[in-house]
Amino acid sequence: MVPKNHTDYLKEVYQRNVDTIYHICLMYLKNEADAEDAVHNTFVKLMEKERSFENELHEKNWLIKVAQTYQKICSVIGADIMRI
Repeated sequence: MVPKNHTDYLKEVYQRNVDTIYHICLMYLKNEADAEDAVHNTFVKLMEKERSFENELHEKNWLIKVAQTYQKICSVIGADIMRI
């Protein structure tokens, strides 16, 4: 799945996955603001890496892994520190 236009590609990835990533983040962080921060961070990582994926399942799994890593960091050092 090679993007023709990277901005359009990112929009498509976001639209396909934002609800899933948000619900996973909310389930673990139990706070809407923290979950929104985690979602934002997850998609920023995608933009920074300028990744493309073999298929949509690979894409979703990568995003979930990034979100889980962010949540683990929040639980270790505290979510409030992540907002600084």
